[in-house]
Amino acid sequence: MKEDTTFDIFSSYVLAEGEDSLSELLDEWAEQVVESEDYGFERGLLGLGWLIAFLIDKEFMSGDPDEILEDIDDAIYKLAIKEILEKDTSVDKVLDFITYYQQRLVNKAPTAHFYRRFVHFESMKLLLEKLNAFLLEGTVSNATISDKVEIVVKYSFLTKTCVSESLVEEAFYTTIEKVLDFLEEAENLDVHTLDIAKLLLCVQQYDNPHWVSRLSKLLNGRRETVNVNPISEIDCWSNLVHNFDRDNLTLPFELDCWAGAEGKKLLFTLFTNVKSFEIVKYGEKASVLI
Repeated sequence: MKEDTTFDIFSSYVLAEGEDSLSELLDEWAEQVVESEDYGFERGLLGLGWLIAFLIDKEFMSGDPDEILEDIDDAIYKLAIKEILEKDTSVDKVLDFITYYQQRLVNKAPTAHFYRRFVHFESMKLLLEKLNAFLLEGTVSNATISDKVEIVVKYSFLTKTCVSESLVEEAFYTTIEKVLDFLEEAENLDVHTLDIAKLLLCVQQYDNPHWVSRLSKLLNGRRETVNVNPISEIDCWSNLVHNFDRDNLTLPFELDCWAGAEGKKLLFTLFTNVKSFEIVKYGEKASVLI
């Protein structure tokens, strides 16, 4: 029997039209997660907690996230501290925790419990410190560039939603300059097209015209059509950056583009890294709005 992932349940909600079966689907998957004793993001407790917080924030479900997630919050706090204390830095794992805490901080009402908000904020600070150290201590190379780009893309999103820029400023600026220098000196940019597109959206979102100009030259006006099923990451990111500054941006996609595992993961990545990213479904198509 196929085991659903966080991305499967997430995409079912954001691409659906109020289907009654979604609540039952979530309940069954939550039971599956609890029984599996998996604590990861894709199939475990971390992903379940994030998804519930997201669904409440987007009004797919109602309730007080502090009450609903009290036990999950406590378990994830312990897991986050353990990850922070690890000698090595697993960028993917740390980013998963940051994504969880970003969502928990975003859907905090003014009446939220001070202690719980304080714990979420302090956990976020410690996780960011770990990634800052990774960015500042390492060099940019073919082996590290993708990780560094993933981090600064997340940072551009965080500074627009729930984190003070002062917490990431030095690492953010230093890394983007180093990555730009590396890319401008690279002999073969074709292998870095996806990194360039992601970084360009990052600096567009951050609104730094100088960086936008340098990266736009690197991308060389690359413009792919989006009538590919399933859509590739490069197609999607390239279309977003080429249309980022248009008013009322809408990019139509066949719904089948998001049907596979890679499409669902891409949809999640965009929702959790691009401010105001939204899907509007109509018929057999969906428009991306940012």
